[in-house]
Amino acid sequence: MSRYLKLLLGTLVIAAVVAPGSLFAAQKQPAAPKEKKAKVYAKISAVDAAKNSVTITDTDGKDTQYTVDKFTTITLDGKNVKLADLTTGLRVDISADGTKLAHLDATTPPEEKPDKTAAGKKQAGAAPKDKKAKVYAKISAVDAAKNSVTITDTDGKDTQYAVDMGTTISLDGKSAKLADLTAGLRVDINISVGKLTRLDAATPPADKSDKKK
Repeated sequence: MSRYLKLLLGTLVIAAVVAPGSLFAAQKQPAAPKEKKAKVYAKISAVDAAKNSVTITDTDGKDTQYTVDKFTTITLDGKNVKLADLTTGLRVDISADGTKLAHLDATTPPEEKPDKTAAGKKQAGAAPKDKKAKVYAKISAVDAAKNSVTITDTDGKDTQYAVDMGTTISLDGKSAKLADLTAGLRVDINISVGKLTRLDAATPPADKSDKKK
């Protein structure tokens, strides 16, 4: 056998041994993971309760207007509702005869539903609303000699009222005289034809605590 033939046979033997291994290795390579596409839902794009119609955008992005009548069954998150209760953006599953809607099941998208978990409730209550201090009408001046009292209302406006025998005055729930009143007391008054008929004065909480000391 010539040297050329020996080399050729040797090459063929090596190829026969290596090729199956290479094929096996190629088969073992993991396939590239498929990209997960976000699921597309049909959604409500318009609601006209006055015209008994609802427009739905299907999964291909096509808008179709459907009519709703008394025989149409409508639910929202599993509960029976009316057409007026529906809003745009809700996911829907429908049954229709042409453009006449027989059944519509609407659901609120997960991101719009309130988080009822403990963490969600805690987060919802994390930022309490600012409480504004309540504003009271107050006595700004008392002139017992002239039988008059000046009151600053909740808008900061001062008004002087005349006090006579027909005026009922109380201080912290007890009958009092004009001379018993002082500037800074909170007041609730009744006026009849510009005349002061009743004045209920109360000591502010901070002042009450000082008196107890």
